[in-house]
Amino acid sequence: MCELLKTLEDAGIRYVLDGDNLQRFIACAKATAWRPLAPVPIDALADRELLERWHAENGMRAFSLPHPAGVSTVIGVLIKPPVPYEELRRDASLVTIGALRIPVASIDHLIAMKTGTGRGQGQVDIEALRKLQTGGTQC
Repeated sequence: MCELLKTLEDAGIRYVLDGDNLQRFIACAKATAWRPLAPVPIDALADRELLERWHAENGMRAFSLPHPAGVSTVIGVLIKPPVPYEELRRDASLVTIGALRIPVASIDHLIAMKTGTGRGQGQVDIEALRKLQTGGTQC
């Protein structure tokens, strides 16, 4: 994961994707061997019409890229983010990971992005995030 974060930082990738930024992300994912979970090429991320159709027909909310080494890390590229980029950026916290400073969405925004996904893990994540909000422990 750190390898990908460093690659993204070095390429100047913002963590909300559009236009040239999206193309740089696709190139970085290819360079670090991250591949989509769905049996489609990563370049499909740049096809707005295809993503809109997947969202409308299948309820697809995120394009998932599992870690190439098979560990549990997955990058989820949201198809229709429920929070505008300006708000995400404004309320993000900078977290230090090794030598990198990475913007991380606020707990409120993380909850908004995980709400309504229809995934059991999303609900588990929301409960853990709410505990963090109230100062509780995750266990």
